Amino acid sequence: MSSSQTPVVSSSVESTGVTAKSDRQIVEAILIDMGWNEIDINILDLDIVIGSAEKLTDRYLGRVTSEEDAREKAEVAWLYTDESKGIMHYKPFYVEFYDKYGVWFVEERLPPNVPGEAAWIMIRGSNGKVLAVF
Repeated sequence: MSSSQTPVVSSSVESTGVTAKSDRQIVEAILIDMGWNEIDINILDLDIVIGSAEKLTDRYLGRVTSEEDAREKAEVAWLYTDESKGIMHYKPFYVEFYDKYGVWFVEERLPPNVPGEAAWIMIRGSNGKVLAVF
């Protein structure tokens, strides 16, 4: 191969040769792992939930070290989202760590008599970056 044919290395490829996933791909993969299908994901509109995270004035909440830490950081992030202004978040929160993505998923649990959909958030464990907010 001549130097003019040298392949361009994508920024999404780590030195290990493993393709890193974008934040969007991680959010979608976790939703699929949770049992969501393509139709549900399209109805949700990933651009909106990722856009909500991007609007946060402080999107990096610091390393998340435990379930309790994830709960606390989720509450802080929800306070600063436009979608959550004036909305009460119901406790207890469901928390799960998706190890293969290094991401915490936190979701409120609505009482049976409360209409609507539960709010949820995805936070990267290593640096506390909020990836998506619903």
